[in-house]
Amino acid sequence: MTVFYPETDIQLHYAIEHTSTEHLQRIITRLCATIPEAKSLIASELLVPEDKVPVFTSDDDISIKGDGSEDEDEGEDSYDDEESGTESQISGASTKRKREESTASTADFDNPQKRFKPRYANCINCEEEYDVAENTNKSCRYHEEPRGEPDYDDFFADEFQEDLIDTDEYRKDYPEGYIHECCGRNTLKPCRMGFHRSK
Repeated sequence: MTVFYPETDIQLHYAIEHTSTEHLQRIITRLCATIPEAKSLIASELLVPEDKVPVFTSDDDISIKGDGSEDEDEGEDSYDDEESGTESQISGASTKRKREESTASTADFDNPQKRFKPRYANCINCEEEYDVAENTNKSCRYHEEPRGEPDYDDFFADEFQEDLIDTDEYRKDYPEGYIHECCGRNTLKPCRMGFHRSK
């Protein structure tokens, strides 16, 4: 067995951080093909049994008021994830407990009838990566109109290089400077809340 010294650990972490995604994917694929224990570990991190993925409907999303609270006019009774008996209900358990409950076990992988999904996906609404097994009806906050318009009158009033303002880089650096038509709020104050959704 190879013994790694602290300096080697540091060098390995540096190499992992600076190696291309494609090369790391090849290494992981090779590990899965040659070392059963590595395959089980990697599978438990990247796959989740389909029956442990929350089910949601298209009308689960609700409006958020300007102060960040839920809009009471949008079906308060049907949208309480603590008391609702719907399939989209998720208990208020801790993240650690949810993670343990949703992680695939060795027995799951030995069952040929068991179906799996990738554990991580990118949300089409907020554009963040999320864990599908921990997805709740309060996980995603977003704007119905995803691309806000630059606030030239106030936020960017002193900006002289207007061609830089309507760029992805500026949108990332100054999200508070873009107003969304759906609600009149800036990017940092979403108007909708619900489950993360993937393609």
